[in-house]
Amino acid sequence: MEDVFPLSLEGLWELLHAHMDEGGLHEIHPSVLRGRLVREGGTVEYMGRTFPREKVVERAYRIGGRSVTTTWNYRIEPPDRYAYDVTFPNGSTIRFDNRYASAAGGTLVKTTAEISLKRIPPFVARWVVRRSLDRSDREDLAYSKRQIRS
Repeated sequence: MEDVFPLSLEGLWELLHAHMDEGGLHEIHPSVLRGRLVREGGTVEYMGRTFPREKVVERAYRIGGRSVTTTWNYRIEPPDRYAYDVTFPNGSTIRFDNRYASAAGGTLVKTTAEISLKRIPPFVARWVVRRSLDRSDREDLAYSKRQIRS
């Protein structure tokens, strides 16, 4: 997948930094019920902010009216890469590798994804993941707009 996200590269990394706060993530993505840091490894500075190079968290999400606990494993290399794997209790996994570059109108985001959702046909899994990504993008943009007004 490839698209231009309507924030500058610097603005996008400010948004991604906000995602590192488990206590505040619900403000960005309301379906996140709670998160717990499992471990972090190494750090990298970018734009005066500190990012973990590796991070593992457990998050409870509201999906389809139920609470599901997932494990997120991040690999972060600003300003070029933000990758993560999501593992579900049944062993299903989704892996995203996002690469970034400045572009007219925002930031060019090139995403590769590997989707392995058990008991779901691949074409349905792709649709579900795409829908979830579109919702996350809308929530990210709404959060960014609220922060600019603040």
